[in-house]
Amino acid sequence: GGGANQSAAAALRARLAGGLASSAASAGDGNRATEVVAPLDSQGRRLHSLLGSAGDNALGTKAPLKEDLVSNPKFRGKVKATRRAEASAGRVEEEMSVVELAAREREGGQDMDEVFARNVVRLGGRYKGAEFSGLTGSRAGFDEEEDVDTKMYQGTEARMTQAKLREKERASAVAAHQRYLATMHQSPYSLENPHFRHWLVCARGERAYLMLRTNGLHPLQAAVVACEQAPSMRAVSEEVFAEVLQFKQALRRCLGAQGLGCIFIETAGRGGKAWAHLDCVPVPLEVEEDAPLYFKQALSSCDEEWATHKASIDTTKPGGLRKAIPMGFPYFHAEWVPSGHGGGAAHVIEDPDKFPANFGLGVVAGMLGVDPPRHTKGQGGPGREAERRAAEHFTNLFKPFDWTSQA
Repeated sequence: GGGANQSAAAALRARLAGGLASSAASAGDGNRATEVVAPLDSQGRRLHSLLGSAGDNALGTKAPLKEDLVSNPKFRGKVKATRRAEASAGRVEEEMSVVELAAREREGGQDMDEVFARNVVRLGGRYKGAEFSGLTGSRAGFDEEEDVDTKMYQGTEARMTQAKLREKERASAVAAHQRYLATMHQSPYSLENPHFRHWLVCARGERAYLMLRTNGLHPLQAAVVACEQAPSMRAVSEEVFAEVLQFKQALRRCLGAQGLGCIFIETAGRGGKAWAHLDCVPVPLEVEEDAPLYFKQALSSCDEEWATHKASIDTTKPGGLRKAIPMGFPYFHAEWVPSGHGGGAAHVIEDPDKFPANFGLGVVAGMLGVDPPRHTKGQGGPGREAERRAAEHFTNLFKPFDWTSQA
């Protein structure tokens, strides 16, 4: 899935940035440096044309001959849609079976259903079921006894020359790398951000860390954050997810020792700048008992009437969030532990632009009978020294439960 690929891509890009930085060499006029980038797109999918040899295309086949190319400048870089051109170009992908295309999708290729839909739109009135203008004698519409036309599941890359495909995917890799570097240096959750408020970090594992929140609903409100960039907790690797779970368990014990319950909330949007994190909001135990009622009621009325997904999805079943929410979907998730039994509710966000970023905090504020926190751009916080003292106080409370110092 796209989210898991993004998490793996972040790790690969980090290794390349660190391990290959010294291999940057001068290029062109000698004043420009060559920077190594991972052969991945913005979704973390492998760009196959950048992985082969110079004489091969993404499928490991030879580039087409000059006479096989479309002569019209408007379609430069495209191959003629004829059997002769296909044969001389050795375009193996057009002979791929559905099983082989599915395997390509699993290893990071494009979604087959998405590609099929784009091809239907591209053909318009020329689409006749199994027809793809390349199969002669094909009936208009096919049944289970007729071979599936796999061309309908191949994207525009299948009609590009090796040079054109390399050019397109190289630009995609460079753009994804630049966005990744910008996120790493600008996100408030990135440890590589030069303006990162490191004094708020109270505990750090190998793959996740715990930081105190300021201007929250409670002085002990904290956040569990993934060290490497990923769009959501649904998309992080199993290793990161395991550390996040350890932090959640430790926070429950820590706040329980203070006579408090807690509610974990996460709003996962869509986009390359999103960073996986969840908030832990301390609440009185009796308030935590009412969490299921409050959140299910709030989720039932948070989307438009035309919403296609279930308003509230139970995440207490085996598999939890990872089984309840499909990979790559923006979502909201709240989790609580009333009466010692785990509970939680998730919601697939239909329109991320309309869904309030502070939806969860607003619901908890209503449970507490207080106004939700407001963060105005340019609004000053409590100050660095006050934040240091608050973080030191929270660190001392958390220390007996800090699994990172006990490992």
